[in-house]
Amino acid sequence: MAPAWRLIALAALAAAASRTKRGHDAFWIMDATDNMCLTLYGTLGPCDGDAMWVYVPRAGKDRWSLASVLAPAGKQMCLQRTGNGVRGGSCGSKAAQRWEVVRDATQFALTEDRQKHCVVRDSNLWSHRAQLQAAVKAGRSIQRGHDAATLVKKVPSSVAHNTVSLHKCAKGHTSFELHTSNVHEHGFMLAAADTHCFDGATFRPCSDEDAHLRWGFGVTFDWLTGAPKTQLYKFYNSTACLQPGRDGGATLGPCDAAGAAGWG
Repeated sequence: MAPAWRLIALAALAAAASRTKRGHDAFWIMDATDNMCLTLYGTLGPCDGDAMWVYVPRAGKDRWSLASVLAPAGKQMCLQRTGNGVRGGSCGSKAAQRWEVVRDATQFALTEDRQKHCVVRDSNLWSHRAQLQAAVKAGRSIQRGHDAATLVKKVPSSVAHNTVSLHKCAKGHTSFELHTSNVHEHGFMLAAADTHCFDGATFRPCSDEDAHLRWGFGVTFDWLTGAPKTQLYKFYNSTACLQPGRDGGATLGPCDAAGAAGWG
């Protein structure tokens, strides 16, 4: 990787790792060319809750994971390399603990395995324009064999306009913008379709002014298996977490109870 690059401290994103502040800052990884964000599926899509990440330290030196805030299952929660692509996988795997977010000349690069590999948007490599530029850079003639009909045949079948893959950082990368959510500063509400919000015991009318309706999200990892332990806690009382109730519903209880893990 170019020596001008430097590993950023991610003051906003990883502050929770070095302070007593509960939870982690959630953010989106966005390609500013079309305002699409990285998802668990190795694609770029809408910048909504499904594309929201937290950057969390792991046990050991220089080990970090990108974990989805709203992962559909624990075994798909952490971003990892799969062949030349990326997608959500088990947080306990070594491949899920090798990410670094690095500042480049303009925005940020998403790197893996001690900055050896970088995430690249496939369209930056395989579009008609990108292939022509690569040919010119390599000193090849573009008079023959570089028409659109010919070049499109060279595109791998797995490539689409919104897919990403991993390549050696020395060959380039895609610059991403990081947009921090305000969830970590103000919490969020658990709202039903009828605009009623859950307070840990009952649903009542949602109100931005009601602090008792605000929740926070936190994640830690089992020291032995690396499995994620996710919690939903009361934003203004971080010792109270959601857990199963005796009646089969949900209730509030201490965050160190076994039932307080696995929520999301």
